[in-house]
This record gives sequence, C-alpha cells and structure tokens, in this order.
Amino acid sequence: TSGSFTRAENEFVFKDINNENRIRENAGYIGGNAAISLLIPWEENSLFISGSYLNNKKEIPGSVTSPSLEAEQRDRQAMALLNFSTEHFFTNSLTLDVGAVFNYSLKTFVNPAISVDSRHEVYSVSGDLLQELLYFNICSFTYGGSVDFNLIESTDLGRKTRITGAGFIEAPFYFTDIFTLEPSLRFDYYSDFGGELTYKLGAVFLLSPKLSLKTAFSKSYRAPSFDDLYWPEGTGVEGNPGLNPETG
Repeated sequence: TSGSFTRAENEFVFKDINNENRIRENAGYIGGNAAISLLIPWEENSLFISGSYLNNKKEIPGSVTSPSLEAEQRDRQAMALLNFSTEHFFTNSLTLDVGAVFNYSLKTFVNPAISVDSRHEVYSVSGDLLQELLYFNICSFTYGGSVDFNLIESTDLGRKTRITGAGFIEAPFYFTDIFTLEPSLRFDYYSDFGGELTYKLGAVFLLSPKLSLKTAFSKSYRAPSFDDLYWPEGTGVEGNPGLNPETG
C-alpha cells in the first residue's frame, strides 16, 4: 500500500514589469493519491490484484499580465487491475497469462470570468490473453489477443467510442545453436478504421557468446488516437478528425 497528500499555497513573491513586489494569486494545489496491490503466489501460479485512486485540485493563475483569479482544474483517476499467470496450464508445455484492466479519469476546468466550464470523462476497459506453447526443442509458439473498449464523454468533444481488438502469433525456430528465425503475424481491428494485418520476419545470428547479429523486415500500422483526432483547439495544438492510419 502507498499514498501521498500534498498541500501548497504557492503564494510566492515576484517582481512585475514595474519592478514592484507582487504576490502570485490563485496558484495553490491540494491533492492526494492512494494505491494498493496484492500478489498471491502458489506453486507455479500467481494472482496479482492492484488498484489506485487520485484526486486533486489545481488553481490556474494564468499569466502575470492577465491573471485568472477564479480558474481551477480538478482531476480524478481510478484504476483496477487483475492478472493471473501460470507456467503449466494443464500441461507442462503450455503457459497462460490473462488479465483485465479498468481505467477511469475525470478532468474539469472552470473559469467563471470567461464563462468556461469544461468536463471530460474517459472510461476504458481492456482484457488480454497470452500463451506460449513449447514444442520439442526446435520451436515454440507464442500467441494471444486483446480487446479494448474506450468511451469519452466531453463537453468539448461530445461522446466518442472506440472498440479495438488484436491477435498475434510468433513462432521462433531454433534451427541451430547459432541461428534463429523469428516470423510473426498480427491483426489489429479498430471500430472506426477497420482492420489491418501486419507481419515481421526476424533472424538472429549468434557470432560468439558475447556478440549477436540481428536483422528484421516488418510492416507497421498505427491508427490515430483520440487526442490525435479530437484534441480541442486553443491549447497550442489541435486534433484533426480527417487523419488516416499510418503504415510503414
């Protein structure tokens, strides 16, 4: 378990453009966070449980020449994680690693002087599974997948949702003591962009016990994040809803 609490007035003295002493106003901070985690091992299995919570309030002073005496930002975040892993899943040649994560965040910004009242809520739920199949001594198979659901409720962006899924398989072949071939395939699906298949073919040459040579050829794919697409203007950067996925 762990936790922290911070309180800062931040009423420090500075000199303005007329070289007169002034006190910085509306620059305080108060907040705290707490976290707890539990690891339960038994035999060759383990269960990991974790959770955290954060809550703070920041006063936003604005610039020295144009201060904001009432603006404030509040942040809340919560996370819960559950993971189970075992080295022997019904057989000595099969492993299992499965987990689930929940995330929630709330960000609000209020400035009565200019009639601004923004609220952004983000929900995220994900699950993933990973297995490794050991087959003799020449090769092994690692495969898995994940599913994610993301929801944004925002006064500036409206309601945005995205479901993503991914599946992959890797199969390194240990042909000799000095040469390994590592092919892999991956498929990613985005509810707002569709799916894409990517691949990688790598090779490792062990030149000596302390020196190896690695080479790879691969295709990459990245869909724009919610920030890339919808980040509101007026903050120095701006999202672009017309962005397409990147490939390489």
